[in-house]
Amino acid sequence: MVGGSVFFYAIGYSFSLIASILMTRHLGPEGRGLVTSIASLISIGSVLALFGMTHVNKLVAAENKDAAGALFLVNIFICIASSIIIVPLIYWLGKNPELSGKNSMLLVSGLLFIPVFAIAASCNDILMGMHKSREYNTIFIVEKVLYAALIMAAISLGLMTVPVALALFYTSQVIRIILFCFFLSKYFSLQQLRKVGLLKLDGNFILVNYYSSICFAFSSSILPILLSRFSSLDETGYYAVARMVADMLVVPSTLYSSYAINKLAGEREKPNYLKTKIILIISIMSFAAFIALAFYLISEPLIPLLFGRSFKIATTCFRYLLPSVIFVTGYQMMNVIMLVEKKSGNILFLVSIYALLPAILPFVIFHKIDAVTAADSYSIACLVTFIAAVFLNIRSFLPRVSAKFMT
Repeated sequence: MVGGSVFFYAIGYSFSLIASILMTRHLGPEGRGLVTSIASLISIGSVLALFGMTHVNKLVAAENKDAAGALFLVNIFICIASSIIIVPLIYWLGKNPELSGKNSMLLVSGLLFIPVFAIAASCNDILMGMHKSREYNTIFIVEKVLYAALIMAAISLGLMTVPVALALFYTSQVIRIILFCFFLSKYFSLQQLRKVGLLKLDGNFILVNYYSSICFAFSSSILPILLSRFSSLDETGYYAVARMVADMLVVPSTLYSSYAINKLAGEREKPNYLKTKIILIISIMSFAAFIALAFYLISEPLIPLLFGRSFKIATTCFRYLLPSVIFVTGYQMMNVIMLVEKKSGNILFLVSIYALLPAILPFVIFHKIDAVTAADSYSIACLVTFIAAVFLNIRSFLPRVSAKFMT
């Protein structure tokens, strides 16, 4: 199952990367920066609108597949109701000179799609909880392929502009929701409405996951937002391109996490559990280091070749981001270990560092923010988070090691 997921993810992200490259080449740094700024605000807004239901959806759907329809209705209600407050709040937080004037309507129209993005995210969570891997992979592939096809069609017809790029981005989320409803139509009926009141949701669990989800969205979106506010859309575009390629390099380790969870959960009570943890961490970080080194060597011709000569500065940003590939991989593995060991307090502490440091470091260390300092700050933040994760895990290793030597 993991192998199949890797295969489908590879295909899907390949189409996504092709679409992003083509779109970026036609829009240029400023256009790409504008798209990224609005998309970042939507990302934070959609997480806020989903109100911590991400892991709840997976848990409830796993326990009772027949309640999927009722759960989806609950998500729709929560996303729409919370967006009444979230949309004006995000507009107020995101408003800046770069997003005013002719761009203000693009911002407003984008923020109105926040509930759509939140509902689309809930579709993924419910499918994962129900273990509908075939449906999940099919929706993932079809969405990415159609999005890439629409981008190519817009470019070939000479219609590719920022408003069109954003409209196609919104359309991809609508496609996901439609496909979700199609594949799970048998779970939707009037009787599902009666099951809504029967769903038992843990308030504390929701709040913990809500905070964690916000932090992860904040970590990926805050730097583009700060760049558009305190620097320029060009700088936002440079950083967005470099970060997109760097994040793609982390995907293999993210997929490896599903294997690691099963491996660790199965061996937690065994004597060689500590050895298994160390082997998993070293192997995946070594793989990440190999990828980072390989892309460092080819980055000089790669970025301008893919995105155009105007993105040459993005090469420097990308090189500064490459260490983050290694440290994010290590941090994710530490997160998996703490998840298996049910150390939610440690997870929340680490995700707070991971979210807040990138927003603070450019101003504290460099006293300015541009594409290069943003990339450098993110890598430093990833390093600090990884070190903190290692420290917290070493503390859990020590009692086991001491007990082993005592016996």
